[in-house]
Amino acid sequence: MCVNDFYKEMTLMLHPSNDIIMNAQQFFAADQSEANLVKLLHAVSIVLQEGAEVLIPTAADAPKGQLLLQTQTTDSGLEYMTAYSSKEAYEQGEPCNVISRPLVNYFEAILQMDGIAGIIFNPASPAPFNIQNQMLKELLADAQKNKAQNAISVWRGDITTLDCDAIVNAANSTLLGGGGVDGAIHRAAGPQLLEECKTLGGCPTGAAKITYGYNLPASYIIHTVGPIYNGKVEQRLELADCYKNSLELARKHHLHSIAFPAISTGAYAYPVDEAARIALLTCTEWINANADYGMSVVLTCFNSGVYNAYQELVKKAQNGELD
Repeated sequence: MCVNDFYKEMTLMLHPSNDIIMNAQQFFAADQSEANLVKLLHAVSIVLQEGAEVLIPTAADAPKGQLLLQTQTTDSGLEYMTAYSSKEAYEQGEPCNVISRPLVNYFEAILQMDGIAGIIFNPASPAPFNIQNQMLKELLADAQKNKAQNAISVWRGDITTLDCDAIVNAANSTLLGGGGVDGAIHRAAGPQLLEECKTLGGCPTGAAKITYGYNLPASYIIHTVGPIYNGKVEQRLELADCYKNSLELARKHHLHSIAFPAISTGAYAYPVDEAARIALLTCTEWINANADYGMSVVLTCFNSGVYNAYQELVKKAQNGELD
């Protein structure tokens, strides 16, 4: 199968799973570009930072009372340890005994093993990925140094240019593209985005769904549907749900940086000042409730009106006047 055929098959058959290593591995297998390699290593770094566990295959024929880990020898004669990044990745292969351990501890143990060259992630996948010991050391150091911090910032510019884990699309309920930021994101991401969106079955107001980012710098797109403004009080809750559910979905997929447009303030006519206030308060509330996670939120503005509204709100928040 050629790379283009693999990519097309992956696009039509797979949606982002909660396993960010497996997601990134699939894209790197389809296109072994430097950008996809960086995203794959970044996914490993995130799992290390979170202290997440992996499944480690063990030998079935170990002597009673002993635990032996499986190794795999490559064509070049180097011996590697192995690990599955999730149950989903494990189920791609033949059943075997596994134990669950934090990846950071496994990396540290591998570096102490004589004759082991590194680790192979998801050995049963169509394209296993191996990382050698020197890179294990660098990833450990990077995870310790760059643990994600909570932050909210305001930025004026084109959301499709941001290199973050996810950007949020202010979509319509069909998820099939439209005008404004929705159309801009579809154009920048490329036609694969529409093909994946066709399989999602739409999205109700206030809910959120996730796809890959395709040609965007961002790895993922979180699609949410804002309310069409008519002055009803319940629309405040619906707009707040757009931000809250997008953040919850980002956490579920181990994402630590997310950029929001000013949802519903365009064609859906939500008053800018009120929409900006709801966005800032909801994101602040979520970060306070998830203080140990580490999420960088960027509130993006495409025009000066939205930007000025956010700036005013930030000043009030700094002075303790925002409630």
